[in-house]
Amino acid sequence: MGDSYADLIADRDLLMLQVHAQSASEVPEIREAMRGGYARIVTLAHELSGGTRDQVQYFMAMGLLCHLITALDLDSLDTPWARTLTTGMRHVPSTPRR
Repeated sequence: MGDSYADLIADRDLLMLQVHAQSASEVPEIREAMRGGYARIVTLAHELSGGTRDQVQYFMAMGLLCHLITALDLDSLDTPWARTLTTGMRHVPSTPRR
């Protein structure tokens, strides 16, 4: 599932759409759409993985970290703080996107 998410957020347009939606969550309709989307994602991750709530929470947290790393292009920085966030993480697509 993690590899599939890395492939998904490699689409910069989709990634930025998600970032913008999150930043506009003060708008009730956007907030409700975001909540509904996350509810479906968490439920699906739980069903597909059979993981516990703690495991799904960890998966979601790591996915959001990948999201941040990709949005800010932290892989391109060679600084201690960026390495703290990126070490051991893989956020490049497994197949090239066009």
